[in-house]
Amino acid sequence: SGHQWRSYIKSWILQGSYAEDVKQSIQKLFDKYIVPTLAYLRKSCKFAVPIVDITMVTSLCNMLGSLLEPEPKALEHWFVFCCIWALGGGLSEKDSVDYRKQFKIG
Repeated sequence: SGHQWRSYIKSWILQGSYAEDVKQSIQKLFDKYIVPTLAYLRKSCKFAVPIVDITMVTSLCNMLGSLLEPEPKALEHWFVFCCIWALGGGLSEKDSVDYRKQFKIG
Protein backbone atom coordinates (compact mmCIF):
# COMPACT_ATOMS: atom_id res chain seq x y z
CA SER A 1 0.00 0.00 0.00
CA GLY A 2 1.03 3.60 -0.39
CA HIS A 3 2.05 3.37 -4.04
CA GLN A 4 0.15 6.53 -4.91
CA TRP A 5 1.74 8.77 -2.29
CA ARG A 6 5.18 7.16 -2.69
CA SER A 7 5.12 8.00 -6.41
CA TYR A 8 3.97 11.52 -5.62
CA ILE A 9 6.87 12.04 -3.19
CA LYS A 10 9.44 10.80 -5.72
CA SER A 11 8.05 13.09 -8.40
CA TRP A 12 7.88 16.07 -6.02
CA ILE A 13 11.49 15.60 -4.92
CA LEU A 14 12.73 15.24 -8.52
CA GLN A 15 10.96 18.43 -9.57
CA GLY A 16 12.51 20.43 -6.73
CA SER A 17 15.33 22.85 -7.45
CA TYR A 18 17.36 21.66 -4.47
CA ALA A 19 20.89 20.30 -4.61
CA GLU A 20 21.20 16.51 -4.90
CA ASP A 21 22.33 16.11 -1.28
CA VAL A 22 19.28 18.08 -0.10
CA LYS A 23 16.99 15.92 -2.24
CA GLN A 24 18.53 12.80 -0.69
CA SER A 25 18.04 14.23 2.78
CA ILE A 26 14.40 15.02 2.03
CA GLN A 27 13.84 11.46 0.79
CA LYS A 28 15.43 10.08 3.98
CA LEU A 29 13.06 12.19 6.07
CA PHE A 30 10.05 10.87 4.18
CA ASP A 31 11.37 7.32 4.69
CA LYS A 32 11.97 7.95 8.40
CA TYR A 33 8.67 9.60 9.28
CA ILE A 34 5.84 8.98 6.85
CA VAL A 35 5.25 5.22 6.95
CA PRO A 36 5.27 4.89 10.76
CA THR A 37 3.31 8.10 11.25
CA LEU A 38 0.57 7.14 8.78
CA ALA A 39 0.36 3.69 10.38
CA TYR A 40 0.07 5.24 13.84
CA LEU A 41 -2.63 7.67 12.71
CA ARG A 42 -4.71 4.92 11.12
CA LYS A 43 -4.39 2.61 14.12
CA SER A 44 -4.54 4.97 17.08
CA CYS A 45 -6.26 8.23 16.14
CA LYS A 46 -9.62 9.59 15.01
CA PHE A 47 -10.03 12.18 12.27
CA ALA A 48 -12.61 14.98 12.29
CA VAL A 49 -13.34 14.14 8.65
CA PRO A 50 -12.16 11.18 6.56
CA ILE A 51 -8.90 11.91 4.75
CA VAL A 52 -6.81 9.72 2.47
CA ASP A 53 -3.05 9.34 2.78
CA ILE A 54 -2.24 10.96 -0.57
CA THR A 55 -4.05 14.13 0.52
CA MET A 56 -2.02 14.39 3.71
CA VAL A 57 1.23 13.74 1.82
CA THR A 58 0.35 16.32 -0.85
CA SER A 59 -0.34 18.87 1.87
CA LEU A 60 2.99 18.05 3.51
CA CYS A 61 4.85 18.55 0.23
CA ASN A 62 3.05 21.83 -0.47
CA MET A 63 3.86 23.20 2.98
CA LEU A 64 7.44 22.00 2.89
CA GLY A 65 7.99 23.44 -0.57
CA SER A 66 6.69 26.84 0.49
CA LEU A 67 8.89 26.98 3.60
CA LEU A 68 12.20 25.60 2.39
CA GLU A 69 14.89 27.88 1.08
CA PRO A 70 17.15 26.76 -1.81
CA GLU A 71 19.76 25.68 0.76
CA PRO A 72 17.58 24.81 3.75
CA LYS A 73 18.85 24.98 7.30
CA ALA A 74 17.27 22.85 10.03
CA LEU A 75 15.65 20.67 7.37
CA GLU A 76 14.43 18.00 9.77
CA HIS A 77 12.82 20.59 12.06
CA TRP A 78 10.92 22.13 9.14
CA PHE A 79 9.94 18.66 7.94
CA VAL A 80 8.53 17.67 11.34
CA PHE A 81 6.72 21.01 11.65
CA CYS A 82 5.03 20.39 8.28
CA CYS A 83 4.23 16.77 9.24
CA ILE A 84 2.47 17.88 12.39
CA TRP A 85 0.21 20.23 10.47
CA ALA A 86 -0.30 18.18 7.31
CA LEU A 87 -0.79 14.80 8.98
CA GLY A 88 -2.18 15.86 12.34
CA GLY A 89 -4.30 18.80 11.30
CA GLY A 90 -7.38 16.67 10.70
CA LEU A 91 -7.34 14.93 14.07
CA SER A 92 -10.28 15.40 16.38
CA GLU A 93 -11.46 14.95 19.92
CA LYS A 94 -13.90 12.09 20.45
CA ASP A 95 -15.20 10.34 23.55
CA SER A 96 -13.13 12.67 25.75
CA VAL A 97 -9.89 11.66 24.03
CA ASP A 98 -8.03 14.48 22.32
CA TYR A 99 -6.19 12.69 19.51
CA ARG A 100 -4.40 15.88 18.59
CA LYS A 101 -2.52 15.68 21.92
CA GLN A 102 -1.65 12.02 21.34
CA PHE A 103 -0.18 12.69 17.92
CA LYS A 104 3.60 12.44 18.08
CA ILE A 105 6.20 12.12 15.35
CA GLY A 106 9.21 9.89 15.79
